[in-house]
Amino acid sequence: MLIFKLLSYLACLIPFFSCFKLKYGIALCLFFEILVPPVFNLKLIGIPFNIRIFYALVYCIMLYKLRQKGMKMDSSILQPFFLLIFSLSVLAIFQWSTPIVFQLHSIFRVIVVVYFLPMLIWNVARFDSRNFNFIKLSFCLLVAISCLYGLFLTLMEGLNPYLMILYDVYTEDGFDISYSAALGEGRLFGRIQSTFVHPMTWSLFLCFSFVILYVFFQKERKKIYICLLLLVFFNIVISGVRTGIVVTVTCLLINLVQKKEFKFLFYLSIIVFLGLFFFVISNNELANYLLSIIDFSGKSSQVSGSSLNMRINQLLGCFDILGNNLLIGNGFSWNTYYMNINGDHPVLLAFESLLFVVLCNSGFVGILLWIYFFFNILRKRIYMLKQDKIYLQMLLFAYLGFALLTGEYDYLQQLAIYYSFLYSYLKYDCSINKLCVN
Repeated sequence: MLIFKLLSYLACLIPFFSCFKLKYGIALCLFFEILVPPVFNLKLIGIPFNIRIFYALVYCIMLYKLRQKGMKMDSSILQPFFLLIFSLSVLAIFQWSTPIVFQLHSIFRVIVVVYFLPMLIWNVARFDSRNFNFIKLSFCLLVAISCLYGLFLTLMEGLNPYLMILYDVYTEDGFDISYSAALGEGRLFGRIQSTFVHPMTWSLFLCFSFVILYVFFQKERKKIYICLLLLVFFNIVISGVRTGIVVTVTCLLINLVQKKEFKFLFYLSIIVFLGLFFFVISNNELANYLLSIIDFSGKSSQVSGSSLNMRINQLLGCFDILGNNLLIGNGFSWNTYYMNINGDHPVLLAFESLLFVVLCNSGFVGILLWIYFFFNILRKRIYMLKQDKIYLQMLLFAYLGFALLTGEYDYLQQLAIYYSFLYSYLKYDCSINKLCVN
């Protein structure tokens, strides 16, 4: 099919362009991260290849170019991620509830995603900050395209033509229209996932994009970023994932309070309140959707979702699952292994909280490791202004808040990519303004 050929040609161009300019290759990598769902794979000599094979090729090209300049690849930005993955890998030696082959495969897959693209983005910005401007503009364009397509899908009543074509080509089951339409669940436009494989993954990407674009605006004060922020936030509202609204608004409030911008916060609150009041009184469905965010019982609104009592029962269910493995848990990605064999769990369903995933997979030791991981990120300062740390805190809270409320479905890999991207931008901003501190 035409779309398969176009995507295949673009994938093959990634290492080709990287040989001339690394920024072009990395921009194409971001294209596949944002606009192409992971169901796509490139078939070479009859064997399906994951797109991240090309990330590894670009990495080798960068390594060669750095050596030509007498420079070395810097991986210090990813040290907290490596330490977390290494510690969980050591635990896997003592965990027998999950086959060791499955654990090793899962560990390798996480390392590949966490390592290559974040390393490429960071090192391009590190040794030539001017290249990062092109990558930043590419990111903004890709966000705009995915969000405009998200708006288009509000007219499609659950259909997603782009994903339907890809799913028909690359999967046996095809695109789940009934899940996307979400009939009878009280969502404004069903579940919208734009160019992503799942609405929650799409919503998390929007949360990360909102934080990054907000930082762009704070640093550059360009009106185009306001337009992009509004576009992103509107997509968060219509995605059908209420967690995205809660996380984004909370991130914004925390930042404004930290910066003591109480006057701006006051006026913003008035504008938001009046806007919501106008829409709520004119649209009963919107009113029910927004009020469902604060419905902790899960019964007062028509929008389906989890209740507080349900979450408590799921937490207690974790201890039943662990049994005698309270200390170190059942194994790396045990929750995925369980669902691959049995489907949803009778109590924990799809393990819809990072807390449940960490507890079941790595027990109390895992909780301590993850806490140290977050602490390690917050305290780390490589090449940025001290006051810029609040922006990294926003991104980290977006991940933590979203994962605690929805689960951990390869969200850590997304965090690594956009954490590296934001860190690189802060370095780039420091470089052009000659304000950097180590």
